[in-house]
Amino acid sequence: MTSIDTIDPTNRNAVFVPKPRKPRKIIKGTRAVQRDVVPGGYELCEQCADRIKFVAKDHLRMILCNVYEVDASTGLPRWHHLERYHPKCYDEAGQLHGPIADRESSRDKAKRLVEAEVSRRKKR
Repeated sequence: MTSIDTIDPTNRNAVFVPKPRKPRKIIKGTRAVQRDVVPGGYELCEQCADRIKFVAKDHLRMILCNVYEVDASTGLPRWHHLERYHPKCYDEAGQLHGPIADRESSRDKAKRLVEAEVSRRKKR
């Protein structure tokens, strides 16, 4: 077998073998955020390998981590993949990708806006 550079383009029976990639360094401090579990999603936790399930009554959350690696050719960080965790598993793993960024969920924001509107109407 040969690499893609040495394959004869006229040979239809040639086997494609990709070139091995250079090892990449993982960048520390990758962003981690907490989000609602989406109905119908099929995500697996990176730590325990169990499914992160949607439960309507509990409004469970999951941790999403964007993982970046240094591109060997440019030396710049580049998005590589997304990892998902149960909140408990992320803490047990030692918060591998940094602390969870504080950001208000859409459900919490909607709840806060409704409460503000209700209190505004009561004052009238």
